[in-house]
Amino acid sequence: MLVQMCGCDHGYDLIAWHKELCETKAGGYRWGKRPGIPKNIQYAMNDSEWCETVAEIERVDAERLARRKK
Repeated sequence: MLVQMCGCDHGYDLIAWHKELCETKAGGYRWGKRPGIPKNIQYAMNDSEWCETVAEIERVDAERLARRKK
């Protein structure tokens, strides 16, 4: 959905998405003026559960892509 709204893909980089949404205001994003948001986003991205979840999603996506190429 974000990719369609913004016309770009920042993958799982939440900081890049935050910056994109702040600049474009896509989807009515209103969190750009809150100074602690980037710090909180970075904290979340460093969380082991987030990292494990992203790794699992990327693994599953890679497996799906490999099956399509066969």
